[in-house]
Amino acid sequence: MTDHEWSRARSDFNHGWLKNRFVVALYRADRIVSGAVVDETGFDALWALLREWPERLRDAFELVDWYSRIADPSLGDRKECSASYLQSVTVLRWQQAERPELKTRVAIEALEVLDAEICASTHLSAESVGRLRVKAQSLASAISDLTALRVPGF
Repeated sequence: MTDHEWSRARSDFNHGWLKNRFVVALYRADRIVSGAVVDETGFDALWALLREWPERLRDAFELVDWYSRIADPSLGDRKECSASYLQSVTVLRWQQAERPELKTRVAIEALEVLDAEICASTHLSAESVGRLRVKAQSLASAISDLTALRVPGF
């Protein structure tokens, strides 16, 4: 996967699915279970998104896995040893400033926590919807923090 493909896939998952569909459906469900609105079919979209979760979880782990490989301090998988000294220093400085290994761990933990909550959700209540929403927003934040460094020719 190229940097551009990864950025596109990250955006599709984080913005296209997680924030703009899943979190929105959770807010809608929250309003229904709280009694603020009456909507006979309001949970249908959320249940459909929950059925998509196994595939989306795989996509998210692939995103984090790719990011973790560029975060590897050895730089071994990035490109052959033809990288210039300046490119190598740029990447090392990025790794030191951004701490991508920490961001990777946070994203993996957020994925695992949301996955566990989804697996435990057998019915929708105000409490379960609220927990799902908070955990989905935490994952969105963690995925947003994964930003790739672009070094021409590297």
